[in-house]
Amino acid sequence: MSTHALSVQTYEQINELLTKTFATILRVEEKSISLHDMDALTISELHTIDAIGLEGDVPMKQIASSLGITMATATVAISKLVDKGYAARFRPENDRRKVLVSLTKKGKLARCAHEKFHKQMIDEALSGLTSEEIGILADALVKIKNFFESQETQLEGT
Repeated sequence: MSTHALSVQTYEQINELLTKTFATILRVEEKSISLHDMDALTISELHTIDAIGLEGDVPMKQIASSLGITMATATVAISKLVDKGYAARFRPENDRRKVLVSLTKKGKLARCAHEKFHKQMIDEALSGLTSEEIGILADALVKIKNFFESQETQLEGT
């Protein structure tokens, strides 16, 4: 559907819903961090912790790829998490060129708290919706995500 087929009012409503929803999610996520005694962490650092995951021993290259950032940026991010006590990095004996990262106990607790926040967010967002409405919402969110990913790819090429 072209935006030309929408009324000005509907277009403005969708614009406001998208921009305010993204901004509100970030604000609520920030507040959630401070409620769980993770106030030393930024949202970006929490997402880095998510990329490391609970399994551990994740190559730096995989973390950078997962977050869509450069190795240099990933190195800075991991260094901050190591300094704060949320992550540990090491070089395996069998290949000293690799750098692997895992979460400390403190990092695993932060990840679990953040995961709980996301579960609560999804549960609340979907409460009261029918299965059909959830399917429609999921389809719409996939399209929105794909749009932003294509924009990101285009912007990286410039």
